Parts: sequence; C-alpha cells; structure tokens
Amino acid sequence: MQVLIYLFCFLFLYFSSYEVEGQNRDPRYFRKGLWYRVNLQEKINLPFFRPENEISKFIIEATKEGKIQPYSYNDLKKPMSIQQFIKNISIELKDINKDSIPKALADKYFKKGAPEEYYPKQIYIIEIKNLFFFNVQTSQLNRKIEHLTLFVPAEENPKGIDAPIATFAFEDLKRLFSDSKVKWFESGNQARYLNFADALERKFYQGRLVRYQNPKNDILITLDYTKSGLIISERAVLKLMEYTFRNYWLE
Repeated sequence: MQVLIYLFCFLFLYFSSYEVEGQNRDPRYFRKGLWYRVNLQEKINLPFFRPENEISKFIIEATKEGKIQPYSYNDLKKPMSIQQFIKNISIELKDINKDSIPKALADKYFKKGAPEEYYPKQIYIIEIKNLFFFNVQTSQLNRKIEHLTLFVPAEENPKGIDAPIATFAFEDLKRLFSDSKVKWFESGNQARYLNFADALERKFYQGRLVRYQNPKNDILITLDYTKSGLIISERAVLKLMEYTFRNYWLE
C-alpha cells in the first residue's frame, strides 16, 4: 500500500511539473531582430514625406517640445539629452574644408545666412527595427516594430556618411502619432488615410533589409542602393523565410 502511495505521488509530481513547464514555455520558438533602411524619397514612401508633413519634421518638433524621449543609436537603454539631440541635427562644419565636399553642399552650407540645422526634408533616411518571430501555437509568422531611427543621409552630410540622429521607441511614437493630425495618405485614394503608426505597423513602406540581429549588431548586408543591393536584400529575406519554414512549419 505504501508503495502505491509513493508511486501515486511520483506520478502526480511528474505530470504536474510537465504541465507547468508546458504552460510557461514561450510560444515564440524563433525570434530575430531585423533592421530595414527606408528611403522616404522613394515614390512608395512619399505618403510619409509629404511637404510640411514629413514624419521627420513631426518627430523632431515633438522631441524639441519634450513630448518624446530620444535614445542613443539602437539602444533604448541609453536616453539621449535634448542638448545632444540638438547637436545631432545641427550642421557641423568644424574641420570641414569647403573644397573637400561636393560643390552643391559647399554652396548650401558655406553661404551667408546658411541654416544651422538640417531641414526635415533633408532627413529622408529612417531605419526601422522589427522583431520577427514564429508562434508555434498559431503557426504564424509575426512582426513587431521595436524602434525607429532618424538619419542624416550621406548626400546631405558634409562628412559624407549616413549619421544617426536618435532612436525612438515605437511605443512612444504610437502614442504621439495617435494624437496627431498629421496623417498618412494613400496616393491613389486621398479619402483613405491612417496615422503614421498604423501605416508603419501595416508595413505601408518599402525598405531594404540591412542587418540581422547578431552579437555585435554589425551591418551584415552592404548598404547598396543599386539593383544588386536590392537582390542581396531580398535574397536574405527569402532565406530567412525558408529557414523558419523548414525548421518550424515542417516539425
């Protein structure tokens, strides 16, 4: 009788622990961070970049007014001061030789009365980090935006490089966009409009995959905006989908 009692207790504890383990198991068996570089001057992205309604203009103004917190590039654990943010959107000409930069930039920045800060229309490159994960319980691939970064494009920067301005948590941007009158308009149907957050979540933009999540967060795909660069980016996306299909849908 005592043996049966011990056996019953053993089985009860075994299956109870198994059930708890199953309940606590994260259904997202596969997860990876993906960074997309988006050129807002491309035709498909213009609804985010209409004159005087640029998404960059709205974010910069909200940051200056203290409505949203900027962060260091790609790190939501490091808040950025407003002084540093202002510095990042300022045109830095120190140690820049006028004759060493393109004539168009030299004429723009070295003339009398030149602007001290970049105009929002000059900030047309953004980088969006998506969390991409496969949910085993629903057998679905899901995507969630984690943060967005504003960049000064190399073509507008006297230093000739893409320079990150600041990173913003997407949850903060969602609250900001939901209270805004600035809208994303569909070019073919002006009666249809969304706030910027809804348009971003529905991926109503075209961007290049430029990075996978990795220990050093290094750029893994060349920032090449030629046809070959597009092919490399699209091939990487297809390989990622193939990987999840082979390792999770076919389990």
